[in-house]
Amino acid sequence: MKINQIVTETAVSEAPGGSALGNLARKAGAKVAGAVGAKGTAAGMTGKVDQNARAKEIFTQYRG
Repeated sequence: MKINQIVTETAVSEAPGGSALGNLARKAGAKVAGAVGAKGTAAGMTGKVDQNARAKEIFTQYRG
């Protein structure tokens, strides 16, 4: 098998990070987890939402 049968040279047009619906669900889940008392879980979910937003920001900045 040759390398060009495995690897393609196409540009990826998909933005990194989660979907808007997934981010909305994470935000709601973080609020519920915080209200219940699971502060570590809430912080992790909020961090993931922030990470997705930052990844999309960097993608649009360097996309050109």
